[in-house]
Amino acid sequence: TGSQYSIRNRYSGQWTNGRRDGYGVFEYATGARYEGDWRNNKKNGRGKFVFQNGTIFEGDFNEDSMGEGRLIREPNEAQLRPSTPQASLMGDVRPGSRGGLVDVQTHNQFSLQIDDLIDDELSRDDELKQLHYAMLRSIGPLRKIYCGYSVLGLDGNRDNTFVLNRFQLWRMFKDWDFIEGRTTLSEIDRVIDRCVNSDEDNDVHSPDTPFLVRHFLHLLVYTAHHVFSNDHRNNPGNILASCLNRLLEDSDLPNPNKTKGTFFSCSKPRIARGLHYRQSCWKLYQTQTEHRKTIPHDKTMTMRKFLHILNDAQLINGNLTARLAVGVIAKDNPGADDGTDLNLDTEIVFLEFFEALMECATVAIQPPRRREKTPEVIPEAKPEVVVEPEPEPEP
Repeated sequence: TGSQYSIRNRYSGQWTNGRRDGYGVFEYATGARYEGDWRNNKKNGRGKFVFQNGTIFEGDFNEDSMGEGRLIREPNEAQLRPSTPQASLMGDVRPGSRGGLVDVQTHNQFSLQIDDLIDDELSRDDELKQLHYAMLRSIGPLRKIYCGYSVLGLDGNRDNTFVLNRFQLWRMFKDWDFIEGRTTLSEIDRVIDRCVNSDEDNDVHSPDTPFLVRHFLHLLVYTAHHVFSNDHRNNPGNILASCLNRLLEDSDLPNPNKTKGTFFSCSKPRIARGLHYRQSCWKLYQTQTEHRKTIPHDKTMTMRKFLHILNDAQLINGNLTARLAVGVIAKDNPGADDGTDLNLDTEIVFLEFFEALMECATVAIQPPRRREKTPEVIPEAKPEVVVEPEPEPEP
């Protein structure tokens, strides 16, 4: 049987104006649980948080951040060890020294390098502590997401282990509803390039760039900060943890069993046929990209350029109009066309290009519909009109 990705949270408790307020219990899809006080949709006051691994924190909460309190039970290695080969790739983490994360299988510590995101050095340790608590609360769904999306389009390999690549990562972000209207995949690529320390010679938008687990966790922190930081600038406290909590808790997490878009949602045979053309399409994409005028001057493609490609390939025809082609892109990228404003300068990454090109080609090459012949209508014979001569007048 296939894995079930039940990654929704559940809250039961008091509400005020549609927001969690008062006493309530929040059950995470991971199995973690918080029970205690809420104010304005955030954990505030006294509460108890039970992590998925069994650790219990009991104490004060302030704006979703853990304050003074005590840890009642520490997790042990056996509780954290995953049970499947794919899950072992994700591993499990727990807080280490100086804000690091420890992989309990290898006992190796890796740090989240977020110095450029922390303005106040005095708050660094507390910022890291709250960030790691936020990460631990959702480590279960993140493991499922990583493992699930890392096998998209693949039938398996000999060692049954997979590494997430950018092509799959794009699909994950497209399935996540938090980026809509806030940023683009191209912009997220630039954010990721800053935090993962990729090779300078490597294409920032390459679909084949691999991301290990530590890269995946790292880029989520940077992406959350990029998207939500402006909303928290006026709120004192731990901005990084607040941004990550908003990313992980206030939006529906992506489900690799229910991918969207026009490609990965197809049948497996059709996906396999499509992937056969991926490399040739990537070469075409590379030849048609242009350097941006602003730093970092990476090469990207706009929707306007995509329409020129379709027109040059004579795919704009009676079946596929330019307006219909724009609609194909906008189905999975509402920012390109919201029904009133059309932005042809919207950047599209290779996944968006690939999916749109396949659907547009399918529409364009469809044979024209046969028009049914309208039966000839024979007009009814009009009755002959006989005009009688007028009678001659009498003499």
